Amino acid sequence: MKFLLSIFILLSIHTAIFSEEQKLLEKHEWPKTCDTAVDLLVSNLSEKTKKEVRQTKYDSLIMFHHGWGTSIRNNFGLWRGNKQLIKSCSNDTAHPDSVSTIIIKKTWLKLNLAFHCPKVKLTQCKWHKNHQAKLNNKKTMQHDKLRRDQIKLKSIGLYSGSINGKFSPELLESYLVVFKLINK
Repeated sequence: MKFLLSIFILLSIHTAIFSEEQKLLEKHEWPKTCDTAVDLLVSNLSEKTKKEVRQTKYDSLIMFHHGWGTSIRNNFGLWRGNKQLIKSCSNDTAHPDSVSTIIIKKTWLKLNLAFHCPKVKLTQCKWHKNHQAKLNNKKTMQHDKLRRDQIKLKSIGLYSGSINGKFSPELLESYLVVFKLINK
């Protein structure tokens, strides 16, 4: 039952956000900074849609990649050369898909901060501290797994780089496949 209710809510969010046909912004109308893009999005969302986006779990924001994310990429000129926005949100080489994800996450954060911490400084907001702690814990767990995998590979001579150095996750994954085959 919860699954069906979740599907219904997701479809209603998608319909509420994307049901109207939008005219693409002209080049001179494109937002030039990430904050401006977020403000533009927030100002155009209904209160119901704001609530639905805000209540979406952070890890579930990827569900907006198609639909809302596509609208952001098209409307804000991410596919049409809006380098200022790309640079503001990330770096010069960021992919438009990544930039639209950053904008969605920042929009989600802005909506949640406005709801959970309307009259307190960010440093005093318990909701924000808890959210940051969850994100930091997730990054630490990913980093620790990467280090453990590097140590495993180094022990059998498949990895000769620094344990603390940068290491491509794709290359690491291919090494781990070899490692698992060797240890069968």
